[in-house]
Amino acid sequence: MICRLPSAAISAAIAMALAAPVGAQNAPEDEDILVEAEREQRHREARQQAREITPRARTVVSAIARFQEPICPGTLGLDPESARLVNDRIMYNAELIGLPVAEGEGCTPNIIVAVVPDPREDFAELRDLNHPLLRGVDLWERKRVAGQEGPVLAWNITQTRTSAGQARSGGAAFDSTQTSRLSLGVREDMVLSVILIDDDVIGDADGVALADYATMRALAETTPPDGDTTFGTVLAMFNEGAISSQRLTEFDLAYLRSIYESRDNDPSQFSFRNVGKLMEE
Repeated sequence: MICRLPSAAISAAIAMALAAPVGAQNAPEDEDILVEAEREQRHREARQQAREITPRARTVVSAIARFQEPICPGTLGLDPESARLVNDRIMYNAELIGLPVAEGEGCTPNIIVAVVPDPREDFAELRDLNHPLLRGVDLWERKRVAGQEGPVLAWNITQTRTSAGQARSGGAAFDSTQTSRLSLGVREDMVLSVILIDDDVIGDADGVALADYATMRALAETTPPDGDTTFGTVLAMFNEGAISSQRLTEFDLAYLRSIYESRDNDPSQFSFRNVGKLMEE
């Protein structure tokens, strides 16, 4: 049975409702709007930071390079136990973002982490010899690598392939009618990443920190940030005076996941669209 309130009680309730501040009545909705605005701002800042640590200028007709083959790291310049720790951690990180890793021992390294006395001297020697570690790295890219500041030099060797993974043959045969604003006819396959680290700076970093830093330089084309960042990143670990994490941060993992979870032939502008969302996970 429905019970009705007396008329006097109804009048009192109406009066109280009318007397309540308008802002109080709308508070829950206003709070939701504020939270959503803050979330979108965070997402924009995450996408912006992702673009800032990606060195090559990308356009809608290019794709972000990524590994297609199982990850096989090799570490030089450390004692065997430390080298094993670095390699295992890199493979763990790769699996964490969904990448396959080489099974068993004896694989050919496609990620090389070398701790050396002078990265620039070693790079100059490799360049003069036109060493296989630089095959496929054009003149512009070699100059960019040589111009990197700090105690680390890193580069990634990539190959342009069709969206189906076919090797580039050149000429009109490589052109694709699949290219559009939303999908490209080609993809960029990463085939080798090399990281040369000055041995003077590794004293304060443990093997996990070294591996996490190498992960961010090896699995994507990245560069350490110039100055402070909105979100923490292990890429700043060797930046002089920077306050940095010595582990992969939520931003770092979201950055890598956003790349590898997007389609191989996505235009670069779409590869970073989910960084903020993935950080929330």
